[in-house]
Amino acid sequence: MCPASRIREAPFGPPGFKKSAMLLKVLMPTGFRDSTPTPRSVASALIAVLLVAACSQEESPSRRMSDPGARAALRSDDGPSLQLSQKDESYATALAEYAQGIRARRAGQLDRALLLWHDAAGRDAGLTNLALGLAHEFLQRGDTNRALANLDRIREQLPDDPLMQLRLAVDFRRTGRPDDAREAAMRALDGEQSGHLAQAVLYDLDANQYGPQIAIDFLRIRAKDNADDSAFWEFVGRSYADILSEHDKLGVKDIAIKTLPLFEAGAALPNAGPALKLKIAQLRIYAEKPAEALPILGPLVHSESAVASDARRLLAAVYAQLGRHNDLIPLLERIVGERPDRPDLLVSLADVYGRIGRRDEMRRALDAARQKGIPLGDLAAMSERHKDWEYAERFLREIVNGPVASPNPYLDLHRLLSEILKRHADSLQMLEQASKRFPASIPLRLAAANAATEMHDFDRALAALAEAEKIAEFGEQQASLPFIWFNRGIVFERKGDLAEAEGWLRKTIGAQPRHHPAMNYLSYTWADRGINLAEALELVQKALELEPGNTAYLDTLGWVYFRLGRLDEALAEVDRALKAEPDEPEILQHRGDILEKLGRHQDARESWEKALKLDPDRATQIRQRLGPKAPAATPTPQPQANP
Repeated sequence: MCPASRIREAPFGPPGFKKSAMLLKVLMPTGFRDSTPTPRSVASALIAVLLVAACSQEESPSRRMSDPGARAALRSDDGPSLQLSQKDESYATALAEYAQGIRARRAGQLDRALLLWHDAAGRDAGLTNLALGLAHEFLQRGDTNRALANLDRIREQLPDDPLMQLRLAVDFRRTGRPDDAREAAMRALDGEQSGHLAQAVLYDLDANQYGPQIAIDFLRIRAKDNADDSAFWEFVGRSYADILSEHDKLGVKDIAIKTLPLFEAGAALPNAGPALKLKIAQLRIYAEKPAEALPILGPLVHSESAVASDARRLLAAVYAQLGRHNDLIPLLERIVGERPDRPDLLVSLADVYGRIGRRDEMRRALDAARQKGIPLGDLAAMSERHKDWEYAERFLREIVNGPVASPNPYLDLHRLLSEILKRHADSLQMLEQASKRFPASIPLRLAAANAATEMHDFDRALAALAEAEKIAEFGEQQASLPFIWFNRGIVFERKGDLAEAEGWLRKTIGAQPRHHPAMNYLSYTWADRGINLAEALELVQKALELEPGNTAYLDTLGWVYFRLGRLDEALAEVDRALKAEPDEPEILQHRGDILEKLGRHQDARESWEKALKLDPDRATQIRQRLGPKAPAATPTPQPQANP
């Protein structure tokens, strides 16, 4: 059994197609700018694209606020500033302490600076800005007591300043003093510029104590006539979202769940417009309740309102979340027609076609995306995702036939040709041409060695590695030498020259004592031949110390235990590996061998049969174990080479 599969990623080259470009960055709706989620699947990427299209024109809540002072109440990065009143001795002492604090900060003594400023703020009633800045700094550092001391100073000094009271309300809420936060927020309600934020603080306090519905009722009572205006509820909802994002650092889902009751209360009023209803649908999607967005989006999609096109994009996002592809496709086709400025939507459409097996339509969408300027690498990645190898190769060849700034596209094409399509000769020919274009590229030589090794043309593989070593030695890439030696050891092992293989693998480990792939490879090489088992055990255990949980290494450890006759330990390690990779044929084959030795013949047979089904190329080895009752292996379909 060849230990080349000890390397779960190809030892000769970098990872393949880069798919990160498919997961387009999400521009979150108002109040969510700092909480961008990471798409967890292809469907999530599509949802992200659609939400960008629906929300990218929405105005920032900060710009909607009427006064920058109210926005400042949400910032926690106010630096200490000095506004002293003339207080004779207290004034002079505070000034001296403030100046000493500046010097301490410049000297890198931030703790001492804060203490000096804290003392200065207690000496003069005019130091409210300094006290507020200190309160924020102490909150960030987890020093709640000193933060509260500064907040209490401000409360005593400026009891009638609505904006300052709003700042106090937000900070008292953060420090776990809800009664003080409520008192300050009630005082802040008198200020026209701070009213919505103060109402948001009070709503939050009531919701935490009584629940959101009762909090809504209390808000109606406080708001009086404003409660009949949907815009009031929208402003309070946006202000609350800002607090949750800026101060609580909540994620998108949690912010959506907490703010929904406010927006829904506004949408229930007679003067609620379609934009507010669209906002609720959007929040329900972010709250991971897409089905609840459907009753809102249905009427909006068929309306004549200005938000109808945005509603269609959100409805498409809902269909994507729910997996309703037959409903999604016609809607997405219409959206693509409405937004010629968004060619990324064509890629999303191609993805949906690919998911339901409509390859011709997928290809047409990809071709259209190409005409719109979508990067060829992204199109190749989408083709590969849906196993359209012909189109993936077409896009990659178009890349390498054009102006290329690095060898990476050639390496991507190598992975497709050699590792997926098993067209090693085509890959080797392409790589040798690429090496002329990039004569100082070591990765291209390593990839060529890989392809040649798979063809069993070991002399050609070693020649490619010799070129790589020459480049490394006489250039500025000496750090690559151990990696080259490691690959040389693999080639010699595949060639059957164990002595040379062992020598190069040992040289690799000697040059890089933490090179755990070489440790594992050498350990497995010995274990598979039943030699040097004590050292093999030591090597693989060290590899696992450096790379805990690596499934290939766990399988090697199990195989070493098997060769040592420690069958129970062998089975335990192999089962650990299978838990992470339940469909890895080699691990399944090893498990069958161990179970057979343990006398569990039926379990062994089931494990072998599963391995054979997953990898028919193992037919010779496994059929010998299964005997005359072995099932016929289903040959793996081989992709056709392009003309």
